Formats: sequence, C-alpha cells, structure tokens
Amino acid sequence: MKLSWQWLQEFVDLPKVEATTVGEKLTLHTAELEEIIERRSAFERVILGKLLSIAPHPESDKLSVAQFNLGKAGQKQIIFGQVHQVAIGEILPVATDGAQLASGIDIKVSEIRGQKSEGMIADNLELGLKQEGLLRFTDEKLIGQSLPDVISALGDTLFDIDNKSLTHRPDLVGHRGFARELSAIFDAKLTLPEPVLALPQKDGGLVVDIQTKGCRRFCGLRVDNVTVEDSPLEVQMRLENLDIRAISNLVDITNWIMMEYGQPMHVFDADKIEGKIIVRQAKAGETLVALDGETYELSPEDMVVADEQKALSVAGIMGGLDSSVTTDTKNVVFEVANWDPVQIRKTSQRLGLRSDSSMRYEKSLDPEKCRKALMAATERALGLCPKATVSSALVDQYPSPFAPKNLTLSLERLRSHTGLDIEAKAATKILKHLGFGVNFVNENFEIKVPSWRNTKDVSIAEDIIEEVVRIYGLDRVPTILPSFSVEPPAPNYTRRLQWQCRQALAALGYLETYLHSFLVASRAEKTDTTDYVEISNPLSEEYRFLRRDLWPQMMDKLESELRQHRQVQFFELGKVYHPQKKEVLPTEIERLLILRASLETKENDDFFVLKRDLETLLRQLGLNYRFDPKSSVPDHLHPSKALTLVIEEQVIGSLGVLHPQQLPTKGASVVVAELNLAPLLVAQRAHEPKHQAPSTFPVVHRDAAFIVPERVYAAEMIAEARAASPLLHHINLFDEYKDDHKIGVGLKNLAFHLSFRAPDRTLTEEEIELEFGRVVIALEASHQAKLRLSFDNVS
Repeated sequence: MKLSWQWLQEFVDLPKVEATTVGEKLTLHTAELEEIIERRSAFERVILGKLLSIAPHPESDKLSVAQFNLGKAGQKQIIFGQVHQVAIGEILPVATDGAQLASGIDIKVSEIRGQKSEGMIADNLELGLKQEGLLRFTDEKLIGQSLPDVISALGDTLFDIDNKSLTHRPDLVGHRGFARELSAIFDAKLTLPEPVLALPQKDGGLVVDIQTKGCRRFCGLRVDNVTVEDSPLEVQMRLENLDIRAISNLVDITNWIMMEYGQPMHVFDADKIEGKIIVRQAKAGETLVALDGETYELSPEDMVVADEQKALSVAGIMGGLDSSVTTDTKNVVFEVANWDPVQIRKTSQRLGLRSDSSMRYEKSLDPEKCRKALMAATERALGLCPKATVSSALVDQYPSPFAPKNLTLSLERLRSHTGLDIEAKAATKILKHLGFGVNFVNENFEIKVPSWRNTKDVSIAEDIIEEVVRIYGLDRVPTILPSFSVEPPAPNYTRRLQWQCRQALAALGYLETYLHSFLVASRAEKTDTTDYVEISNPLSEEYRFLRRDLWPQMMDKLESELRQHRQVQFFELGKVYHPQKKEVLPTEIERLLILRASLETKENDDFFVLKRDLETLLRQLGLNYRFDPKSSVPDHLHPSKALTLVIEEQVIGSLGVLHPQQLPTKGASVVVAELNLAPLLVAQRAHEPKHQAPSTFPVVHRDAAFIVPERVYAAEMIAEARAASPLLHHINLFDEYKDDHKIGVGLKNLAFHLSFRAPDRTLTEEEIELEFGRVVIALEASHQAKLRLSFDNVS
C-alpha cells in the first residue's frame, strides 16, 4: 500500500520533518516500510513548452520538426512522430536533456536523420503514467515551469508500506489512519475535517431492503444532474501515485474516499437501477459481468447488491458493468456499506477476484465510517458538478451496531509488563493521540476503545499496553537478563534418534525426502493389504487413504527420478497409520525408510551396499543386531532376497529387494529397508554407550574366503564369527561367487574382511593366528565352511 506524504501533511502538522524521518518512525512504531519513492526526480526535467512552429522533416515523411519556447530554458528543437496530433500554440510537456522518466526512458540531445533533437514531447505512457494520452495546457504563465511545479502531485514523496504488517489493523488502510499514527509518534496536531452537508429529508425514491446478515451496515444517497468528465489533474495524478488509474470524476471520488478514509464505496448509474435496491445472497447460477469485463457465475454463498431484476455488483468486491457510470450518466447513487469479512474473503477466493475493496473488507472495517465516507463523497461530487443536487434522504440501515468496548488497565500493570517507568500523563497523551478515550482514576486507566479499533483489534488490556509501548518506543524497553533460573527442557530422545539417522545417512550419500501422508488409491490397490485408514473428508477421491507403510509413496516418485538420474539413494523419516476399532483414532507409528535404486547396477550389488550402509547406521547408534534370513518378510519384498532385522530378539524391520510386481520401472534394481523407530529407540536407550577413550593400539586386517553350501547365509556366518573371537573388531562380506566347475555344484564362495584389535595391547602374530583359527573352526563346525584363501590386508 502506498501513502502520499503531501496528503498526510494535510491532516497532521509536520512542517519541519523530512520524509526519510517519517519513514524510519513508521517502521519503528507502526508498520514496515518497504521503500520511499521520490516522484519529483522523474519529472523535474520535464518542462512545459509552447509549440511555436511545425515543419516536415526533410528526410522522413513520418517525422516533423518542431520549435518550442521553454521559457528560461530557451527555444528547443524537437523531432516528433505522428502518435498524437498537436497544434501550434499548445503548451505541452517536453522532456529535456538529462531527464530520466519513470517509464525508463533516458533523454539525451541526439541527431535524427540529420536533424538535431533536443528532447521529446512526452505523452502519459512515456512519463510513466497509467492513463493514455497527452497532457495539454492553455495558460501561458506555465511556460518554462517543470511539471512538478504545475502539478504538485508529481513532486510528491510516497511511502510504500508492506501490506503484511497491516493485517490486524483495519484502521490503517487509508491516509487518515496513518495521519493519526504520525500525530501520536511526533506528538503533533491532527486535523481531520468532517463534511458538513445539508441533506433533504425526503427519500427521493431510494429504497433499500437488506435480506442478508452479511451486510452489517448500508448507506446510500442519490445525486441528480451530475456531469461525467475527467477529474482535475491534481486528483488524477494523486491517484496515479497510489497505483489507481483515474477513470472519471465520479468514479475517482469513490477511489479518493477509499484512499482517504480506508472505506471502499461504489457509484451506480441511478437510471439503470430497476425498482428498489436489494442486498441479498446470490442465486444459484446467477451471473454478473463485472467492471473488469469478465463474467462471474455466483453461488448462494456470495452476497450481491441488486435491484428487483438483476444483480448490480458483487458485494464488497467489484461492481457490475451494466450499472456502471458512463459519459451519458446524469443521475447516480452512491453506496457505502460494511460487509462480513469472512464472506468477502470466501467469495474473493472462490471467484479468483481480489480487489482493493475486498482487501480492505477482509480486515473487518469500522462500520461507523460508512456515513462519514458517504457524506464526504457527496460533498466532493457537488463540488465537481456545480449543477448537481442531492435528491434523496440519506438511507442508513444499521441492523446490529457494534457495542462500545471499555477496558481498565492499572499503571502498575503497565509498568510491570514493560519494565518501563512510564508516567501516567505520557501514557494518557499517547492513547488520546490514537483516539482512545482515557480517564485516569485511582492509579487506573479507564479506557474507551474507538470504533475503528473495536472490530477485531483491541480487545484486552494487553492490547492497550502494546499501543502505549510501541509509540513510547520499543527501543526504550530496558534489556535485563531474567533473574529466575532457567530449567533446560527434558531431552527428546525420539527427535535425537531421528537426527542421528539423518546425519549418518546423509554422510553415506543419501538424500532425505519429505512426502505427505496421503496414499494414492491406485497405489493402495497394488499393495498386499486393504486395511487402510480412510479419510472422511479427503482433499480428493484419489487421496482418500492414509499410508500404512512408507515404501509405496516412494515408488510413485521413483520412476521420474530414475529417468533423470539413473541411480538414486533416498531416506525418509515419517509416520504411518494403522487402523484401530471404530470411533478410535488410528495408531501413529514412526518409521525410517532407506532406499537404493538403479538402472545401471545389479540388484545383488545394491542389496549388499544398502545392507552395509544399514549396518553402519546401526553401529553408530550403538546397537547390537542380527539379520535373520529365515523369518517371514513383507509381501512387497522378494521372498528369497530379503532379511529381517532383529534387535534384542525383536523384529525391528526388514531389508530386501523389491518384488518384481512392485517395480515402478521395468529393469530397475530397487532395494528397500523399513524400520520401526520406537523399538529401535528402546534398544538404544537400554544400551546407552559409555564414553571411553579410543584405542591407541593398531587394528590388524585379514581377508578370508570360504566355500560353503548355497543355503548358508552370510549373516549367520558373521554372527558365528563374532561369537567365536572376542578380539574380532569388525567383519563384513565383500564378495559372493558361484561357479559349478571351479567350486562345485551347490556351493558358493563368500569372502570377508576381518579386523582384530585388543583394547589394551598390540596383538602378536601368534595371538592373531589363534583368534583367526577360532573363527575358522567355528565356521567349519556350524556351516560346513572350508577355508579357501586367507591373507593379510594391509590396504
């Protein structure tokens, strides 16, 4: 929202305050300022010049050579085209050398086809204005003056306020509200003139019937014998500065009142209204062609201002084209109303139609402004149209006036809440500047909240404290460390476990995904269960289930990822939902999903890489675990290429190759592991690692290859080896090999990395051989393993 500094100065007396100071103070005390815009710089080198002569350009049929008298700037030669018809003797804006126009055009003396051009005749669009055309003047006293000296609005300074900082302040959607703020900030005199207008007592045929509770107040007045023409240039340019396109004097009045009072209003062509005005809910399927030329289909949830035959406007949002003011209009009806903010918001969102009016009504405007705004608009209309007359009494229907609000605040409470030793006199002055009624009795402030702060803004004593402190100065609040002891929050072990998983997996090269909890119905049909939690009010029929596992959703995203990247590694920490009995909320279960997928590698390779990474994670979590190849695995995994993860003799999750029927892309290798975090956390908490100094003694590495029957699982051999040697520090599988000719039918070769270390000494060669022998003997006895190859690994 933009504010005019010139306009604000008409209400608040700040003759010696710079605009930059005002901007700084507004940000500190009221609303965030995005920028200060100096308009003068874009127009100060645009000089009004009298056209003395026109001659054809000797080298072009479409160009002309003109001579202009620019007063003190002398006579200038200008080359111009045929966009606008101009006549000798007219006074026109001429952009001279060095001008930098708001449209982005920079003016320099140049030569055009052999003729010198010392500037440009600048039309409105070239000047950066919204209204097309060319400014023309007749008063010869203006010759030689810059455009801002002739039209003061073009020398204005604008404050661009961040709209988000005004959300809770319906009183700050117009200049009068900000003038009141500046009066309080600078302790300056505030003058807000009220219109004085004698109105007829007869109704003049204007009858209003309110048939909806969404209309809080409706004021209307008929004015006859108006003349529709352009507004004065000062009015047009002031509205231009505030990003409002000038249209005609009567329409501009409504926008002027909106920017001054913050109260939207509308003007109808009275002769296009058939019968009485009816304020009602729209009919199903009713349509309206709005002022933007678009046709909108309305519903019973929308409010309209209508006559006895048709809708005239979408209430509070935009008027209708059929009842709009045109150059043929002779009689008008001004309407100022107050609407329910929730209904306005819903209609605006549903129609995709957001206007300056709807933005203001959504903030819950003060209904007490309606009558004042209507009077002010009528007064301006009578001033611009000398023959106009008010032909009806002022219609004012106010079904449910807002009840006045009174609050009590003690001086001691104000001081204790702020830490400031504020005098009662200073607080009273601030509140009175802001429009509050204040009476200080027995160390208490008895406060009457003004109507413009009584809609949804100031409602409790703490709001009053905020008003006093923000004007008094938040920078004056003392910085004092709290004197009470601060208890640290109880540790959140679940969150700690989640972050440990994140950090470990990220270090291993996995990317975290965030997926919503809704499962696509088509994917649910492909899973091995129909026992899903169904949502009673889904966003769409496609998303009517809550997921009970993490892997199905990942499959829906995997096809596009593999198409682009060929190989991916993801993990997700999320919740799944299992149904309970009726009338009972579903059970939420925290899960961890780890996935590796590729179009370039074999599934066996991916399986062992993911298994290795999972083991790395489990070791970092300080857990003792084992993989059980004999337990049943979920149906979405390949039955012969999957393991269950067991910790403390409890199944925590599963790891395996995805079943071919579930593959998102043909030929892809997809390996997934999905774990329950709750039992994982219990196991971790039961075995909190004891911190000890890292061993200073070296690790001895040895590789060994064993020939075993095909039915033997590597996980079983690893568990047996760990049990056989207390000095076995680490063991992992790095190769699996089958060859019926070299090894034998029904046999396979498994190769392992083994690491030995003692916590208190360097192992001797004899000790290493002894421990390695124990491992070999244990594997021979339990799995019929035969040592095929063994050598030291010094890499």
